Amino acid sequence: MFSTAHLASGLIIGKITGDYTTAIIASLIIDIDHFVPLYKQGIFTKWKTFKHVVLSSNNPQGSARTYLHNVFVFLGISIISYLINPVIGTVVAISYFFHLVLDCLDDEDLYILYPSKKINIKGPFGYFSYIELAFTVVLFGIYYII
Repeated sequence: MFSTAHLASGLIIGKITGDYTTAIIASLIIDIDHFVPLYKQGIFTKWKTFKHVVLSSNNPQGSARTYLHNVFVFLGISIISYLINPVIGTVVAISYFFHLVLDCLDDEDLYILYPSKKINIKGPFGYFSYIELAFTVVLFGIYYII
């Protein structure tokens, strides 16, 4: 999912838990691993290529969902954050979990057991598609309704 869907998810979780800051940060920061393959290929200095790669699921550099988009890191970060502060740790775990759930919905590669690439989850929504946009609008609608 594109960042706006993760933002909407963080807003919903923040509204429910009362901790907007943690929920939004935890919902968005996971995507920092998207920049690793882009950095390795020098994409940041090539604007047209950068724009194409960011808005496309056909990333020539391979899946950008690697280091932080797997259950092992999810469990580790969730447990550690819970042990440090149970209230904040719970919000981090919920936000992280829903980030992964949302990423399961689009058709970009998601190796949920990374570094193993035996299981690749591809959802029904095209990445950065009108369906994904409509789903994001629904998420923002839920935020305003609750």
